[in-house]
Amino acid sequence: MENYKGYFISGSAVPKWYLTGRKSKSLGIVFKSGRLGGSVVEFKRIEGATFDGKQEAEQHGLELCKSWVDEYEAMEKKMDALERRFAETHDPEAKKQLEDLSRQRVRMLP
Repeated sequence: MENYKGYFISGSAVPKWYLTGRKSKSLGIVFKSGRLGGSVVEFKRIEGATFDGKQEAEQHGLELCKSWVDEYEAMEKKMDALERRFAETHDPEAKKQLEDLSRQRVRMLP
């Protein structure tokens, strides 16, 4: 497990057996600090591609987590900016964009 932008991320390999032999499916898990002091909770689980090697799958799981965190953080920043804009101007376009981003955010979460 490693720390990435305030989130703990973990890449793992889930063994899969096929007629051609053993493969590893990549799995990324994003953890976030909980509300209780020191607790860590699973925030997002991301299944990825299948690889021949365990290390490749684990690395891919970490890359999936980093990509998800980057996308999630970018969305959060954009939502914050739109909330400020709407609060200051009551711009209906900002409200519409905020509603659209809120729906996208819900789809990103477990």
